[in-house]
Amino acid sequence: SLPTKRMRFPNHPSFERNVRAKTDLRPTVASWMFSGILEYVGPAAVDPAITLASSAADKKSDPFFRLVTDGRPANPMYDDWGVLFDPVSHLGDVLRPRSYSFGSDISDAYHLVALAGCGFPPQLTSRPAILGHGRVEWHPGWVIGCTPETCRGLCDKSMCGIEIDGHKFRFAACQFGQKTAGSPLNALALAIARRVRLMSPPIHMLNWVDDFCHVIHTPPHAPCDGHAGGCTTCSDFLPSVLRTREKWISLADRLGIPLSADKGHPPGQTGVHCGIAFDTVRGLLLIPPEKLESLVSALQPLLDTESMSARALSSIA
Repeated sequence: SLPTKRMRFPNHPSFERNVRAKTDLRPTVASWMFSGILEYVGPAAVDPAITLASSAADKKSDPFFRLVTDGRPANPMYDDWGVLFDPVSHLGDVLRPRSYSFGSDISDAYHLVALAGCGFPPQLTSRPAILGHGRVEWHPGWVIGCTPETCRGLCDKSMCGIEIDGHKFRFAACQFGQKTAGSPLNALALAIARRVRLMSPPIHMLNWVDDFCHVIHTPPHAPCDGHAGGCTTCSDFLPSVLRTREKWISLADRLGIPLSADKGHPPGQTGVHCGIAFDTVRGLLLIPPEKLESLVSALQPLLDTESMSARALSSIA
């Protein structure tokens, strides 16, 4: 295990939370080091130009903390990239009466786009597999562009790093919050959208960053009550939808795109994308119950007061 510098202010209220966050995030950091997302900058390597402040933010799912960095010091250095996200209003352009849909969410999406580097071809390197109790095994792996030891100090990867307990690391992909973070990911998403439209039946994909909504149109037929209402055309078409979804999952696996098993929505004629629920049989766009409850809770202060400061109003918005 990596040595730890002496920590100050052990009686500070946030000390216990910080220790717990570091402990819970250790497997995440170890996983990123093994996959090449996070590169250790040793004494013989070139230090990143900027060491970004880092911390842990609360997360709803395991490990319940998310490693975050402050990208603002580096953002002025980055050029603008073009990004094409699909707003929720485009749902109406993709959905058709009685069409099926299913949702996908890429796991650790921003780290799939390690396109930075100063021109080195892909090369073999060694990466640590941290097994616990201080045991480390080194495994071969590929790195795109330079390594911390071969870096010339001029590429994207040389610009930003973080420090954890006195140890420096650099990222092989832009972090969320950095100016170009979503741009290579968007290029990947658009390439996927073009590819899945070639499947049979074709998948019409809507994407918002790493949140995909896949839509498959049913054969034209008269208005009906859908699969749940006993329509034979909709019911007979469902197996084809399920097979096409398996093709997409297989394609994502071959491309090295991990999908979150607990996110998205299963194949059906109802679904939820980016906080909007839709029903293609009844032709409705709805607010999911949990979102509606959250919205009512957020607006409640407006109902309980006759006046409010601009700051308090902005916190509700």
